[in-house]
Amino acid sequence: MSIFITKQSAIVKSVSGPLKVKDSQGGTLSLNTTDYIHAGEMILFNQDSIFSLILNNGHELSHTQIKNNAIQHHSSSAPIPYTELIIDNITPNNIINILEASNDINVTGYILGDIDPKGEIKIDIQGNQYQTYLEQNGRFDIDIPGFELATSNHITVHFNAYDNRGYPYCVSKIKHYQVMLVGPYIDIVLQPISIKHDHISGSTNKKITVTGMAKYHFSIGDKIIITVNNTLYKTQVLKQGSFSIDILLTDILVSNQVTATLISYDMSGNRSEATINQRINDTE
Repeated sequence: MSIFITKQSAIVKSVSGPLKVKDSQGGTLSLNTTDYIHAGEMILFNQDSIFSLILNNGHELSHTQIKNNAIQHHSSSAPIPYTELIIDNITPNNIINILEASNDINVTGYILGDIDPKGEIKIDIQGNQYQTYLEQNGRFDIDIPGFELATSNHITVHFNAYDNRGYPYCVSKIKHYQVMLVGPYIDIVLQPISIKHDHISGSTNKKITVTGMAKYHFSIGDKIIITVNNTLYKTQVLKQGSFSIDILLTDILVSNQVTATLISYDMSGNRSEATINQRINDTE
């Protein structure tokens, strides 16, 4: 059989002869007229199959056009050698963040089973292909620009090899991942800070408690940095977003404002900051 992988969703307009789609468990389902095909799914068919697809953009794709671009699954009647294609997570958490998207990402994986030491790996991203070859231990790795991986949410990896009789075969697999390029939406609020004049005398070791709230998509434990008189004070966000920290009164007396910065990261590692400047009130 031959393989064709759709780059966009489609509907079967007509079909005569074997036409199947490979499901997520590795089995195959027969396709009939009006059946829906998802983008990136693997379509299998015989060379004598006659069919056409209506793509999501309204264009019709005939069996002749598809066969000219299809990959031969196996050229003989012999079964395909046992081969399992394993694709590692694209990043440690399988989510591409803004920093990773700005650098190359090393895509890795390996082949289990009857390994052809000359096997070729092709990685398809939105029609662009990257090529490498298996290492002796059956592993593969290739650097791909992160910005290109970030234009999609999946890659298709093809392993092209030959069995021990010299017949070509192909094993393909899709790897999905997430793309998160924007940090969490956060904000910070400080409670009014006031100094009473009768607190000023003998103020060398006195402290003023500064309190506030983190808002929106913060996380418990997010860092809070308070800057007063070029001195940094650090604390963390507590339950329900509250935080508090003691500031030396001498620092507050030199400055007429407090700067508070909230630093937060989302699950993919994107960083966000929110800053507020607040004047200090003098009261009699």
